[in-house]
Amino acid sequence: MQFILSQLNALDTDLYIFLNMKLMLPVVDKFMVVITNDIFGFSLIVLAATYYAVRKNRRQLKLIAVAVVALIVTDAVSARLMKPFFGRTRPCYQVNNNRVLTGACGSEFGFPSNHAANAMAVATVIGLAQPLMAPIAVAGAFLIGISRVFVGVHYPFDVFAGLILGMLFGFLFYTAAIRRWGPL
Repeated sequence: MQFILSQLNALDTDLYIFLNMKLMLPVVDKFMVVITNDIFGFSLIVLAATYYAVRKNRRQLKLIAVAVVALIVTDAVSARLMKPFFGRTRPCYQVNNNRVLTGACGSEFGFPSNHAANAMAVATVIGLAQPLMAPIAVAGAFLIGISRVFVGVHYPFDVFAGLILGMLFGFLFYTAAIRRWGPL
């Protein structure tokens, strides 16, 4: 088992080095810095909520509320329970000569990626409620997740685990909401 874990860690590090250090394209770097910013995702949620509030669409406002609750719970579980439990150090503290494009590495532990988990929780709720929006929502969550590797603060497997965690919580909260209120 130890051999398998060391091989997975080596593969994860190699993928990180390729995406963060070898694939340097200024236009992609700038795009990833914008995508990874918390304000970007928060702004999209506020815009959607404002749009539905102005249209007085209670069903869509419930959808936004469920997505936000899923995000909050996912974030808390990831940051407060999982990161301390697994204790996996971020690559920006371990890999030499990496590029941290956000200016700061973040807290010591990085597994799983909160950004990826939070984005996928919201994407899952939206995608389940609005199937036509699912490809856009999931692609956006994936972009947010992969941006964390490009900007230098997460290993790819951190992002993958975050995406899976977010999908799970998004599904759970969506299922609970439709049992309570019916279709969103």
